[in-house]
Amino acid sequence: RSDVRSRILGSALKRPFRLVGMVWFSMIMAYILQRLGWYFNDEIAPLTTSVPWFQYYWTGRAPSIPVFLFDLLFRPFERGGIYNQPLWMMSVELSGSMLTFAYLFLVGDRRWRLAVLLPVIVFFWMTQTYHVGFALGILCGEILKIVTDRNLKINWMIPFILFLLGWMIGSYPLVSNETLHNNTIFSLLPFIQFFQGYHVIGGAMILLAATLSPWFQSKLNEDWLGSLGHISYSIFTLHFLVLGSFSSFVYLALYEKMGHHGAAWISIGL
Repeated sequence: RSDVRSRILGSALKRPFRLVGMVWFSMIMAYILQRLGWYFNDEIAPLTTSVPWFQYYWTGRAPSIPVFLFDLLFRPFERGGIYNQPLWMMSVELSGSMLTFAYLFLVGDRRWRLAVLLPVIVFFWMTQTYHVGFALGILCGEILKIVTDRNLKINWMIPFILFLLGWMIGSYPLVSNETLHNNTIFSLLPFIQFFQGYHVIGGAMILLAATLSPWFQSKLNEDWLGSLGHISYSIFTLHFLVLGSFSSFVYLALYEKMGHHGAAWISIGL
């Protein structure tokens, strides 16, 4: 047990350093692009009807160099989203990882650990925090352990149905109000103020489907997906910068000659 706890503690201590490298790199790239004026999202947003969402980013003057350096060195997880929008979630990723490590370290080998986990899930849901996703991920692992320890046979239809339901629920509108909710197919679901919670529930259902399905796991373990997994974090931290600079520039250059569809397909393909 002490050896397992040592490894958990070691992984927890390494986590910030494993995350911060690409956060720093993407922040530097984002700042350079903004200082050079190489973002074109503001010009293409009206053409693609991405107003106000895509038009919002990198507007106004770039922060001064001293402010940027302070954010880069001392507040990358909290302030990274100012320079590169997807980095807003890095503070959640880091704190959620630490909560997961804390759960494993403190109660991971206790029989009564579900008595801790389930109230935590309820608490995170009631406080409307994305940390509920981490807790549901742990719950998926606990369900798999029960299934494995008791040698239970899971009918293939159960993961299949979980996957389909997760896909549908996870497709809940990104921005919602009660009027919009009632005018979509999601009106079958109760309207909740924490509507992002539907995305979390959908993701958890897909994760549980993958956890319970040997076929699903075999597909996820294929070499090409493993290779994609190795670079997925880098893609995540850089993709938005590419969309706002290079892809937007290509779209803008091709729009007059090829129209929206042609310019969009080529800019996305490149």
